[in-house]
Parts: sequence; C-alpha cells; structure tokens
Amino acid sequence: MLLKGIGKNISSKTVAISFLGGLFFNIFLPSTIGGDSTRVIDLSFHTKDSSFVLASVILDRLSGLLGLSLIALFSCIFGFVSGLVKNIIFLYITVIIFLILVLVLAILFSQKFFNKIINNLIKIKKVNDYLQRFFQSYNCLLFQKKFLFQSLILSLIIQGGVSLACYFIGLSLNIKLNIIYYLIFIPLVTLIATIPISFGGLGIRENAAVFFFSGLQIPTEKVVAMSLILFGITVLLGILGGIIYVIALCSRWLQHY
Repeated sequence: MLLKGIGKNISSKTVAISFLGGLFFNIFLPSTIGGDSTRVIDLSFHTKDSSFVLASVILDRLSGLLGLSLIALFSCIFGFVSGLVKNIIFLYITVIIFLILVLVLAILFSQKFFNKIINNLIKIKKVNDYLQRFFQSYNCLLFQKKFLFQSLILSLIIQGGVSLACYFIGLSLNIKLNIIYYLIFIPLVTLIATIPISFGGLGIRENAAVFFFSGLQIPTEKVVAMSLILFGITVLLGILGGIIYVIALCSRWLQHY
C-alpha cells in the first residue's frame, strides 16, 4: 500500500517474497535493520529507484512502531482507569515512550530540519540529491492519508496479535495475568527490542520483559521462557520465509538466463 501511495506498482507476490526474505535475515542481523535492508535491496531491483523503496520501508517500520506505542498507551490508560493496572509508573513509562516516538516522527517529516541536516552535514552532491529524493518520496505520503490510515490499522491488528500470542504462551507457562498487561508490556518490549545492538533482539527483549513483568511478581525464569518461545516462533517463520525467498530467487535467476 505504501509503495502504491508513492506511485510504485509492484505485485503483492513480489512484495510478499521480499518480506519473507526480510524475516529470515532479521534472525541473524542486528534487530530489524537486517531484514529492512534486505527488503530495500530486493525491491530496488524491481523499481530501479532505491530512494522510493527506502522511504516505503522506513514508513512501514514507523507505522509498526506507532501501532505498538498506541496499543500500549490506550491499554495502559484503560487499565489504569478501570483499576486493573494500579502502578502509575507503567503509565508514565508508556506516555514518555509515546511522546519520544511522536517527536521523532515530527522531526522526520520536518522539511526545515531535514534540509538543515543535509546542507550542513552532507557535502557530496550525489548523496545530497539521493536524500532529497528520499525525503520527497515519504513526505508525499502525508497527502495519501488513505494509505497511511490503512497501514496504521494493519499495524494495530498485527501488533495486537503478537500480544495475544504472548498471552497464550503465558497461560501455557502457568502465568496468570490479565490480558491488559500483555497489551501494555509486549508492545513496549518490542519497541525496546528494535534497538539495533543485538542479533535478532536477543538479550534486549528478555531483559526488557523481565523488567516489566517482574514488577508483577512473575518469576524471572518464566518471563525469559515466554520471551524465548516467542523468539522461537519467529525463528521458525524466518526459516520458512528464507526457504520461500531462496526458491523465488532461483526461479528468477532461471527465467533471466
């Protein structure tokens, strides 16, 4: 949808294969950067303009992050108002993370700020021109509110589904918590795990989960087990995606030659 919004019509099959390849590389490369980089390289082969593809991938990632923060924020507010969540610190943390993300988005969509950064730091004309095309690519989506709204709705559904999956994993480990806590904590844990300082987010995800869930007197070993089971599911999906991606690449190569 985002690619269509910036005028690049690529088949759903091509985008899906590229996304599956990204899932595979996310396992072995730092956080989500590995998979996103793979998608940019792969889809650029089809569009012949990487600046457009890079814009769509970054907007896709930002949409996911915004979806995560909105789920956590609204769940935390609902939980606090309804009395299900009694520790106001959780609300403070959620609001702070949401405001930081909004600030980052405001900066990214600021023409004045972007031009200042480019003109002051980038002196190579080709790089400067590329970044200008990149900015115009994702900035034009501001006028494509239909695609942005659809992307955000999908992000909310997908990220809510991850929280629901963790809820069932928790039940299998005899962790008896109201689902509202999963809707608050799992998006926050996922947001923290996107920091690209470990392979596949390992370690960061587990420590963040322990930080949040330990406040509810949940044993550390159960929280770590829940996080690793979720990662195991991600690895299985990534391996499946990698197999499909390699088959598709081989098929492309055979057709080309």
